[in-house]
Amino acid sequence: MPHLLYNNIGKQFRFGSRDLTADASSYSIGSSTGSVLTYLGVIGMILLVILMLIHYTLYPIFSLQPGDPGLIPVPGFKDNQAFWKPTGSVTTFTELSDTATKVQTNTYNWSMTLDIAIQNPYISLNNGYSVIFSRGGTVNPTPQPNSSIKGSVSNYNVAIALAPGNTDLIVSVLNSDGNPDNILIPNVPVREPFRVGIVIMSTVFEVYLNGKLIRTRRYASGAPGNYAGPFHPPVGNVAKSVKVGNLLVWNRMATAGNIRYAKPSLMAATPSEGDASDSCGSSSGPLSAVQDSLAMKASTITSSATASLGGIATMASSAVQSLS
Repeated sequence: MPHLLYNNIGKQFRFGSRDLTADASSYSIGSSTGSVLTYLGVIGMILLVILMLIHYTLYPIFSLQPGDPGLIPVPGFKDNQAFWKPTGSVTTFTELSDTATKVQTNTYNWSMTLDIAIQNPYISLNNGYSVIFSRGGTVNPTPQPNSSIKGSVSNYNVAIALAPGNTDLIVSVLNSDGNPDNILIPNVPVREPFRVGIVIMSTVFEVYLNGKLIRTRRYASGAPGNYAGPFHPPVGNVAKSVKVGNLLVWNRMATAGNIRYAKPSLMAATPSEGDASDSCGSSSGPLSAVQDSLAMKASTITSSATASLGGIATMASSAVQSLS
């Protein structure tokens, strides 16, 4: 019995020893893994500090906003606000209160972009400006012929309108004297979306077309006027001919890169009534272009054939005269 007891105790001791050894091995592996992760974490923190020092002293490493310089884009820092998102063919929106934006009642040191698609450029009412967008102000549905943009919309901070009788776009800011300072974008695309960017500063404002700077203009009175209010989309007949979408607003002076690479991307083109007939009946349509090309080729061939026949006739006449 004692021998058996001893053997049992020995077996139990040896079994227990094996468990302790396995536990010690597991602890050693876990400890090594934890040490490696700790070292990697420390090295990562050191590298991050070095990169931050380089970013703020020597060269930009991190790109916090779309269009900012930097090698590593960092998500989650975009500070523009997006409104009037087009969904399918729906591009008609209600006015947006400025208190719903970070801009609030600021009349300068803010920026915006707006996607515009002009389906019918011949929408001028009584030869007045066709107001596509305005911040603040009231649109006049019956502007006087040959009046300035103030005849179409009054007391606005910024307004976008088609000039009478053509496809030139006007971006206007009322200065502190209540007079419009305008920047002209000549011959904007028709039936093709484009993006207008505006940066309103304390003494000047900038206008961009599809991310390209068109012009910087200084206010005649030295500062923009104290006008603010809701953001207005197209209304009335203009809304039937011009579609807008993707209103992006910054409560700061956006950089050229921010304007150029702002997200979401430019809205897609939407089909409109009369496009097919316009394309067939207009010299700018693709079918008409093909027809014109074929007509020109036919005319050229006909002219060549006529000239050749004329030459043959002349030679034949000469030959007859010689035989006579």
